Amino acid sequence: MAESTANVDTGYELVELYGGAMKVLIPKGFTNMGTPSGHLNDKPKFESIYPIPDNQEVFRSTSTKTNIIIELVERLEPGSYTLPEEVVAQLETSSDTNKEELSAVLYHLHDMCTSNGDTYEILDLPKPYPVQLIPSPAYTCQALVTAKGKISDTQRLLNMLSESTQQATSTSTSTSTGTAGTAGTTVTAPITEHESTSTCHFFLVRLAQYGTDILVYINVPHDMLEESGVPGAVAQEEMRAHDIMANMMRSLGIIDYSLFGG
Repeated sequence: MAESTANVDTGYELVELYGGAMKVLIPKGFTNMGTPSGHLNDKPKFESIYPIPDNQEVFRSTSTKTNIIIELVERLEPGSYTLPEEVVAQLETSSDTNKEELSAVLYHLHDMCTSNGDTYEILDLPKPYPVQLIPSPAYTCQALVTAKGKISDTQRLLNMLSESTQQATSTSTSTSTGTAGTAGTTVTAPITEHESTSTCHFFLVRLAQYGTDILVYINVPHDMLEESGVPGAVAQEEMRAHDIMANMMRSLGIIDYSLFGG
């Protein structure tokens, strides 16, 4: 059951996900990347801003580069993945005894953070943090991602998405020129030519009975904020990301469990 609109923060809108099978609070001023208009509650149509695969929902701030990726993936089982040794060593410092669950959190985070060949530093180790409307284990984590090389902001977002998205956009996006073709137009995307950082705020909901992991990434790129000249711009956007996460974790709800095939 999703949260009543009577309790919705005025800065947020209760948005349908996956055709109404799920709902969550998304900040007003974010664009729905899966619809032609970008309006938060528009239904997906034939064309969209970017071709988003069926297992994902993507939203992006219209005033900053902060973006939200919600993804449904097959549940990670013990022994089906391998963490880098340095991440395992860091995990051993956690006082939480449920290392298998925490390992799954870190592998999902590792997979996303390295999708562009970037490096990352874990800022906050995974910890349990219940989602109010879903009676399943949930965890939060945070990492600082460092990117190098000439990759457009458009392509960097696309690379965060699943491999199917990258294949679908390979004919319309050029990383060498930094241009992206959408709906018959050409948009020049800014090129990252220097080392840049972003923060990934992450939470994971584990639906063991449905063999599914629900992933939510809130990514806060720092470069535009640092170049804005506004004192404390990065810190302010990071606080906003924490607020977004808190609102999403209290409002994320499943309306139709048949979404997971069960």
